Amino acid sequence: MCIDLYKKYNPVPIDTKLYKNISGIYQIRNLFTNHIYIGSARNLHKRKLEHFRRLLNQEHVNKHLQNSYNKYGKENFVFELVELCSVDDLLQTEQYWLNLFVGTPNCYNIQKSANCGPLQNNGNGFSGRTHNKYTKQKISKSRTGKNLGQDHPFTQKIICLETKQQYWGTREAMRATNIRSGLISKCCRGLRETAGGLHWMFLTEYKNLSGKQIKSILEGQLPKRGNYKQVICIETLQIYPSAQNASKQTGVDSCGIKACCKQKMVESGGFHWMYYVDYLNSNSEYTYALLNKHNRLYGNYMCLETGIIYPTLAQAAREYNTTYKKIKKVCEGKLPDIDGYHFIFYDTSKTDSLVRPIVDTLFGKEKEKSNENK
Repeated sequence: MCIDLYKKYNPVPIDTKLYKNISGIYQIRNLFTNHIYIGSARNLHKRKLEHFRRLLNQEHVNKHLQNSYNKYGKENFVFELVELCSVDDLLQTEQYWLNLFVGTPNCYNIQKSANCGPLQNNGNGFSGRTHNKYTKQKISKSRTGKNLGQDHPFTQKIICLETKQQYWGTREAMRATNIRSGLISKCCRGLRETAGGLHWMFLTEYKNLSGKQIKSILEGQLPKRGNYKQVICIETLQIYPSAQNASKQTGVDSCGIKACCKQKMVESGGFHWMYYVDYLNSNSEYTYALLNKHNRLYGNYMCLETGIIYPTLAQAAREYNTTYKKIKKVCEGKLPDIDGYHFIFYDTSKTDSLVRPIVDTLFGKEKEKSNENK
């Protein structure tokens, strides 16, 4: 491309909604001071939203523009079109305008290179710049005598499961694959599934896995961290490699599944859950008691007068215009009745022959009282 050396500088305010997926050179201008910030974008509308979002959240890399925005307010800044151009010519065209304005008193831009703006290079505002001699000496002094890099005692070798390539640390992997070291580190620590579309693992953990386990990890069926525990659903007897995996397959919240396994909750999503190791070490009586625990504490309350069974205390309380605490006290025998109504815990494992004597006894006492009053 041949740059026209006699371009006219005639920026125009635009409605960026009409410029979606359109590339060009833009400027952000301060209406009060007439200072400008020059940039280029593949999508002008998206870039405008990105700039003003960062300015609003106090996250913009250009501190001069951020301070000016804080001082004069959003209403004094406009987004203007300088020139439309193709994506292939963006950087070269932006460099032309930067050469004209950078260094002048009314320009917010600091960097002179178009290839290292704050919204390029993953937001690294220092890209394309160098430290001065004084700063380099301070960095050198702070690192002198320290065991850094490959020979550091805490450095762990990592491996990429797809390529089988080994690296002495996350930084070497970052330099080789151009994937951020922080993301690779999170992947190795089990905080992410992938980084850059690849699976990563500490080499010591990788050596303890079988070929089937590695294949399952690549297929996304099993978590790769060894601290995950298998869980089992008591009702279906389905075993899951982790609470997260059970949550994905059943739609039940993983936090609720973990709480059930730690016996902090009785059920989650209508199912009972246990760690598979605890299930193997438990007997059938414990499992039966776990299933009936929900029925006794959380559901199946029967009104003896009406014969209606309510799944929760709250529902029964709304029906009889009372509080759930009073109904619970009646069930526990701490109160005789509520407005003449009697309630009991109705265990689904019990038959009517076991409930009937309780009903007959209560109504027999009431008949005796009525006869005495007569």
